[in-house]
Amino acid sequence: MEDLNLTFPIDMVKREERIVVGIATADNIDKAGDLIEFEASIEAFKNWTGNIREMHAPIAVGKAINYKPVKVKGADGMEYNAMQVEAYISKGAQDTWEKVLDGTLRSFSVGGKILDKQIDAEKMFRGRPVNLIK
Repeated sequence: MEDLNLTFPIDMVKREERIVVGIATADNIDKAGDLIEFEASIEAFKNWTGNIREMHAPIAVGKAINYKPVKVKGADGMEYNAMQVEAYISKGAQDTWEKVLDGTLRSFSVGGKILDKQIDAEKMFRGRPVNLIK
C-alpha cells in the first residue's frame, strides 16, 4: 500500500468557536497526478474516526464536527465533487490554533493508505498517465 497526501486551502475560520472549514478532497487531478474517485472519498469518510491532526502527526489536535459533499470549481473552470470538512480545534492544541490564526496552517490535507490504484493512460497530467485511486 502507498501513502497518499492531498492538500486544499482553508475556506473559513470561526474564531469564537475554534472551528475551521474547508475542502478536504475533490475528484480532480492533484499536483502529484493522482485522482481520487469521489465514491472512494465517500466510503473513506464514512469509515473515518474524525481525528484532526497537524501535518499528519500521530497526535489528534481536534475533531471533525461535520462533513458534507459539495461542488467546487477548479482553476481549470471545471466543476468537481468535493468533501467539505468542519473541524473543531481542541483547547489542548493551542499552538495549532495559533498557527491557524496566523496563517501558518492554511490548508486541509487528507492522508491514508491506497488500497486500489489503477493507471489511467487516457488521462494525462504533465506528460504522465494519471493514478486513479479507487
